[in-house]
Amino acid sequence: MKRPWSLHFPSNIHRYIFGITGVALICLFIASPYILDVLQGNVRIVFYGRVVDETGRAVSGAEVTMNVLATKRLAIPAPFAENQTGWMVRATTDASGSFTLYGGRGLSIEMTDVKKVGYGTPTLTKSGGNFIYTSQYSGVPPYRPDPQHPAIFRLPHLKP
Repeated sequence: MKRPWSLHFPSNIHRYIFGITGVALICLFIASPYILDVLQGNVRIVFYGRVVDETGRAVSGAEVTMNVLATKRLAIPAPFAENQTGWMVRATTDASGSFTLYGGRGLSIEMTDVKKVGYGTPTLTKSGGNFIYTSQYSGVPPYRPDPQHPAIFRLPHLKP
């Protein structure tokens, strides 16, 4: 005897439910690193720069090394906890002295070294050597990379 309150589903409804749930779980698994990055404040790091000598002429073939700082994806926010990580990224300047660094996802990028045989210690013309990409730090506007206005590094010739 049929009860008026009972629900009747097709016999293969479990295939649809598990199929949709499975696809959703796979999508969530694939997207989880990006979701965790957003929750931790990490953003895409791209840096445009140019290396010139003391007269403003391009320095081609200079090796630029920078350090990307990021929050660990599975970090638990706790006082004095080790919840940040970093890695080095490198690029070599082209004939016009320009370079582009792709650093993955992080909070900031910091100039570590610019070197070429016959040249001295680099200086940055506008800011320190640290470029913060997020607004996570109060009072510091986020750095916005612009290929039309790259950061300029001065690399002076060594005196013989």
